[in-house]
Amino acid sequence: MEASDLEEIEKGIESTKKRLKNIDIPSIDKKEGMYFIWVPDDFEVYFESKTAGPKEIDGENMLVSEISLNNYYNANREKYLLVGQDNNLQNVIKKFLDYKNKNKSERIIWQIRNFEELYLGYHYSTDSLKKKNAFLDYFKKDNSVFIGNHHFKSNDAIASWSGFNYQGKVTILKIIQHINQLIKEDGAESISSYHVELEKTEDFVIYKDDVPMELYQVKAKLSSFTNSSYKDAIDKLIINRGENIDATCFLISAVEIKDWNLETAKDVKLYKYASELAVEMKKVPQFIKMELQDYFTSISKNLGLIEIDYMYNDICQFIDEKVAEIHSTQGKKNYSIKYQEFTHLLNRKTSELEENIDAKIKEKVYDFISEDFNEEIDNFCEDCLINDLNPNIHCSECALNPLRDNIMQMNFERYSQILRFHENKSLSGFSPMKALDRDSLRRLFLEFMHVDIKSLALYLDHNLISLEDEKIIPTEMNFEYSYDSSLSRAFEIMQKNDSVHDVISGKILTAKFGDRGQIAYLENLITAFPEDEMDILESTSSRKYAYKDSISEKLDFKIIDREMLIEKLKEQKDGK
Repeated sequence: MEASDLEEIEKGIESTKKRLKNIDIPSIDKKEGMYFIWVPDDFEVYFESKTAGPKEIDGENMLVSEISLNNYYNANREKYLLVGQDNNLQNVIKKFLDYKNKNKSERIIWQIRNFEELYLGYHYSTDSLKKKNAFLDYFKKDNSVFIGNHHFKSNDAIASWSGFNYQGKVTILKIIQHINQLIKEDGAESISSYHVELEKTEDFVIYKDDVPMELYQVKAKLSSFTNSSYKDAIDKLIINRGENIDATCFLISAVEIKDWNLETAKDVKLYKYASELAVEMKKVPQFIKMELQDYFTSISKNLGLIEIDYMYNDICQFIDEKVAEIHSTQGKKNYSIKYQEFTHLLNRKTSELEENIDAKIKEKVYDFISEDFNEEIDNFCEDCLINDLNPNIHCSECALNPLRDNIMQMNFERYSQILRFHENKSLSGFSPMKALDRDSLRRLFLEFMHVDIKSLALYLDHNLISLEDEKIIPTEMNFEYSYDSSLSRAFEIMQKNDSVHDVISGKILTAKFGDRGQIAYLENLITAFPEDEMDILESTSSRKYAYKDSISEKLDFKIIDREMLIEKLKEQKDGK
């Protein structure tokens, strides 16, 4: 594209740009031209698992995996999301805004959170199709186009061979299962000898070097339960095996074939997984994730459930792209994928997971805080009212009201580290969502509901109670059934969780204990435990528990029993 053409286009769309929510359709002429969707400087793109548009058009699912979308966008973070063209700009933009455009690419715009804040601009031009393609070519990066012009597969199974239908998924299952078997029996280096061939003569064929070892036909005939229903697939396997008599032929079926036997099946075997003669469609994702977990365990990688979900999605997308590449290649096609390509993908993706997992967790926290949290606190307040849990105070004066408002705007990821100060944050299994389960929230509510609203201090990363010149942070820590050894481990974790030491320094943290001895043992780890008869809020010294050159030198906090605090708060309220 000539620089002058690009300058003219960008000048045109800049002069017509408006947020999607402010588009005035009648002001757009019914002329030929191009239209553009792009990202304002003050906007953060995040794709969701839901859409503001239709979920289906003509019976076809219009949703695209939000993981695929966010991964694709974050890889390039282009300013432009979509460029389109038409002979009638007013009509095509109206259809687009009315969600009536059936274009499978443009649908992804409606999965962007707060999409109405995106810019739309247009440029009247003849030869709009030619200029659109030139514009796309000009901005093309590493064979990637704008996300709105990229063709994504639907989130559900599709009719053609892909990583998102039954045929593609059972291929993935078998390959990862085989890789795990090879690593276990022959070592990781053995996988370099293997590759899989996709849909050239069979659905897939496994090769060792250049020799076919196993041939597979995949059938998802959900209403076919007899051997005769699969005669064509059996015959095709035998014919294509040809002179490779040492190769084994397999049929993978989504339903159990009642009368299967090797004689009538001409020695074609039924593929089994976990001793099941049928690999049910709904179970395949679960089986793949199990094999992925085994693979990462074998290479000493400890991945959590969310991370395995990401890997599952990535490997499905990988197969999808490989098949698309085969179909788009002109001339001689390469139908093969080396096993090492699978392992390289999985190993590479582990290093890219941290940012994506963090974003996904933040989204779950956001969804909970914005929707379910209000329901939890409403239910708690209803129970409180019915059972008269907090007498002598009107609901409007309850400290839970400002607490509710503050949690809506807090950095909950950081707050959760304080609420769960005794849990290891370095493990992949930890999530802020732990601090949002129903029982944990109720424990927090019970502490805060008895606080005089004037004694409540609210911050963006913690909430505390001011009582008798002490600053108390209610937490969800529970040591009720802990032994001395587990208390010692918990304290070691507290020492390592130094990202919140600045917040807890000089404060008192609450926890649930089973008996006074547990408090004494833990306090002795933190500081010097004084005489039993001293007041609970004066019962600990401020002397630091320190090691030379250790982070614990910064660890300066006290700890009290949650129930004793509640009683103290009740006494204070009753005394007024």
